[in-house]
Amino acid sequence: MSRKRLPDEERKETLTIRIKKQLIDEIKKEKNYNRRIENLIEHYLKNKG
Repeated sequence: MSRKRLPDEERKETLTIRIKKQLIDEIKKEKNYNRRIENLIEHYLKNKG
């Protein structure tokens, strides 16, 4: 049985960014850090400009 493909607005992709290793080390100490970063980006995009 195959899965139904998610709509484009629900799909997730990988994004590579370059930031200081010290920041990465601190971020990775957090539980669920990927979701936290996603929330930060969503918040930024909603409130920019």
